[in-house]
Amino acid sequence: MISEQKAAVSHGILLIALFSFSAFYISEFQWVKDLSLSPLIVGIILGMLYANSLRNYIPETWVPGIKFCTKQILRTGIVLYGFRLTFQQVLAIGLPAIIIDVEGDEWEEGILREAVNKRPDEFTKEEIISAIQSAGVVGMGGAGFPTGVKLNINLEETPMGELDPEINPELPKDFKLDCGYILVNAAECEPGLEHNTKQIEEQSDKLIRGIKYSMEITHAKKAIIAIKKKHHKAIKVLQKALENEPDIKMHLMADIYPMGEERAVVRECLGVLLTTTQLPSAARSVVINVETVCKIAEAVDEKKPCISKNMTVRGKLNGGNEAHVFFDVPVGVSVGEMIEKAGGIDGKYGEIIMGGAFTGKSTTLDAPTTKTTGAILVTVEFPDLHGATMGILVCACGGSEERMREIASKMNAKVVSMCKCKQAIENKPGAPLKCLRPGNCPGQVKNNIQFKKDKCEYILIGNCSDCSNTVMASGPKMGLKVFHQTDHVMRTVGHPLYRSLKVSKEVSQEIDF
Repeated sequence: MISEQKAAVSHGILLIALFSFSAFYISEFQWVKDLSLSPLIVGIILGMLYANSLRNYIPETWVPGIKFCTKQILRTGIVLYGFRLTFQQVLAIGLPAIIIDVEGDEWEEGILREAVNKRPDEFTKEEIISAIQSAGVVGMGGAGFPTGVKLNINLEETPMGELDPEINPELPKDFKLDCGYILVNAAECEPGLEHNTKQIEEQSDKLIRGIKYSMEITHAKKAIIAIKKKHHKAIKVLQKALENEPDIKMHLMADIYPMGEERAVVRECLGVLLTTTQLPSAARSVVINVETVCKIAEAVDEKKPCISKNMTVRGKLNGGNEAHVFFDVPVGVSVGEMIEKAGGIDGKYGEIIMGGAFTGKSTTLDAPTTKTTGAILVTVEFPDLHGATMGILVCACGGSEERMREIASKMNAKVVSMCKCKQAIENKPGAPLKCLRPGNCPGQVKNNIQFKKDKCEYILIGNCSDCSNTVMASGPKMGLKVFHQTDHVMRTVGHPLYRSLKVSKEVSQEIDF
């Protein structure tokens, strides 16, 4: 048995060796040389062809050998390539002269960086932006937009944008904000995620430094940390951390989805609702995620590159459905590796989601994590609707039409009708939908009537807390049975289903706990 296993492993290694030799052989063709394609590039192309063709036909017993080559050997090769060392040179030097540890993938103190002992106000704007760009910091909340570009703005000189009176009826026509703001999105908007809140609790000093750097380079006079009031521990930590920071405040928000949406953060903190085409700069502000702010501090203070991600792993796992928070996960670690670190999958499951319950996408165990991977969720199995007719209600706050149809298919339902939330605005053909009034819904009766007309037995919605509430006000009365796209996640993690809104959309700003 053991010999059979070794043979299977060797088969996987030999397969990768074949690809390597093929890459070198092909690279010697004149037409390949004319294209300036190195053996490395040729190997990557061959790997892509393999991944999209032969991979599904390779025996499972070969996989350990393939993984050994693509991890230990590949990582070692990358290190040697970085030093421009050939195999012959290594032999000439002697293996004892070269020690390589490829386990862990953790950032080693003192490597390629030098701590800088300066206060935030002692750096120039150019120095801070250069550090952010060199580190490769991007929006870690999911957008992935380059942070150095986002912060390269002078909010002191940025005028207010024109406000739409239809969506800002309570504001005077000449309303102006007196200064620029850094708005820190600490809402942890997606239900079940905890890594942003955990980082606040454990690294508030780093968060404050990152905020000050952001204020310095944007010339923002004030900063506001927008956080849901339910996060008592994190709020207490921030309250203490801000005792001597008069220009940085907290704004407490309701526990509803989508309080972390960019325009919702601006509205809640500054009282201004922007149009679906306006950026936060129209309200003299920049919105930035908690983890991104901390990455700014690391880039400036420690010269640390942005090569890792914080994330929550949760769901149908051995040991229970509690959240597992991991800091500084190396970018590229597979979904399967993270699930194993959290205990492994407990029996049969519905799907694996990369990202949150609302905006995440289904994924596979071998998929790599990225700088924008906020969560990995393993769900319970889907209910079987046995081919029943279904209508899908696509919302700007939830999954796309494609994602909704995927979930309907996994529920064994037949989609016969599709409607968009009346507030979902498509600014450009094919662009992601934007909600006109995030978190505030005027009603969904019209769509429910259409679903009834199209003879739907069920409807699948992906709406925010308030829109789900308005669907439920009329849908069941019409005989429509309602599912929410997050149901299989919420059932897994023990979170209330999105149906009727049972909490107030307004909360007191008093810290009364």
